[in-house]
Amino acid sequence: MSVSKWKWTPECDKGICVGDCDLCDKAEEEEPRFGEWIPTSEQLPGNIEPVIVTWKNNAPPFYYQDIVGEHFTGVAHYKNNKWFWYSSVTEDFLAEYGRFDSEEIDEAIEILAWMPLPGPYKVG
Repeated sequence: MSVSKWKWTPECDKGICVGDCDLCDKAEEEEPRFGEWIPTSEQLPGNIEPVIVTWKNNAPPFYYQDIVGEHFTGVAHYKNNKWFWYSSVTEDFLAEYGRFDSEEIDEAIEILAWMPLPGPYKVG
């Protein structure tokens, strides 16, 4: 990697790359991408960022015992070392108050991995 070609600009802090440099290209490659599961043991998502998660319930109620160990997918937020089920209301509460107790994911549910949401559909 040739760092000598890279020059910091105010746009760098805004996530806008104005140059053609190896450093920026490498940084983009390291960003998590939709379709690539990231184990929670390796990396956690940014605060409040909605992400797709794979989860399992390690201690479901007796009438759901047949799902012990089964893997499911959903969408969740991560904030302050806690997971919350996704909704726009959850996102607003987390941004405003830093918590939303009714949507906090129960301790019996283990979030195994996550991936970013896909980008919006583009016509053409």
